[in-house]
Amino acid sequence: MSAAAHRTGRLGKFLWSGWAGVAGLSVFAAAWQLGHEAYGSFILPSPAETFFTLTVILGEPEAWRLAGMTAARAVAGFVVASISGTVAGAVAGYHPAVLRLARPQLTLMLGVPPIAWIVLLMIWLGTGGATVIATAAIACLPVVFIGASEGIAGRDRGLDDMARAAGV
Repeated sequence: MSAAAHRTGRLGKFLWSGWAGVAGLSVFAAAWQLGHEAYGSFILPSPAETFFTLTVILGEPEAWRLAGMTAARAVAGFVVASISGTVAGAVAGYHPAVLRLARPQLTLMLGVPPIAWIVLLMIWLGTGGATVIATAAIACLPVVFIGASEGIAGRDRGLDDMARAAGV
């Protein structure tokens, strides 16, 4: 089989595999439309109304500015969680007692739904940028912490000896 025929076959398989995604989205849209017909626009706007409103919103420059500001705040929260979670997780990975002490706080952070954190943080911090940053940090911190601590705790101890022998 030639390379061009092989690529064409792979492209055909790729395009054909997209039908499953299209079918899934179609079922979702149909269920959405049924919900709209059952409850009306006040409870659940139709897909057509929603997409029309979305195009209106996306046409406004202020919407793009606000979306960019929110994205920057979310990235800042992720950076905060990445740095603090990695440092704290590395310490916990080297010291199992720290990991045991941190488990209840991690369980609490993971057990509270993000919407509850948003409400609490809006009460504590107001509706400014700090709320978005803190929400992103709280959502990401446990995952980063556990990843770092488990990575350090599960390392090959022979590598520690090798690093000491190399003077690192």
